[in-house]
Parts: sequence; C-alpha cells; structure tokens
Amino acid sequence: MTIDLFRDGERCVLRIADDGIGAASNARQLVHSTGMGLPGIADRVAQLHGTLSIHSALGSGFSIVARLPIDTLPPRKTSRLPRSR
Repeated sequence: MTIDLFRDGERCVLRIADDGIGAASNARQLVHSTGMGLPGIADRVAQLHGTLSIHSALGSGFSIVARLPIDTLPPRKTSRLPRSR
C-alpha cells in the first residue's frame, strides 16, 4: 500500500493505492454503494469542493485520489505532545 499527500498548485492531493486483487465492480458503483466508507468519503470531499477518483479492476489493485482546493480546507489544528523527561 502507498499513501501520498502532496500539493499540486492550489490543490492538496491525497492518493492511496494498493496492488491487491482489486474490485470487479464499476468504481463509480462503489462510491454510490450502501456502505458508509466510500460514500462517506465522497460526501466529505464534495463538502470541501473537491473531487474524488476511484480506479479499480479485477487483478490490478485499487486506488483512490482526493483533490481538495487548498483555500477551502479548514484551519490546521496543531497538537503538542508532552515532553519526555
């Protein structure tokens, strides 16, 4: 599995891919399925005015790419870890 997060111009791009068995069904059908996983991700990406691409074929792995405009991303939250003594 690979996970990439990078900036492409004015967009933040998140790509997750694996080289597993893939899915035989149409990738668009996966987003509109009754499960909570991919439909929930698609809804969140749409709320941020982004795009979601899913690519899968039987025997050739699975990848999902979310592209989000940077100007619509919520402010970054920072957390501080306690210092070790």
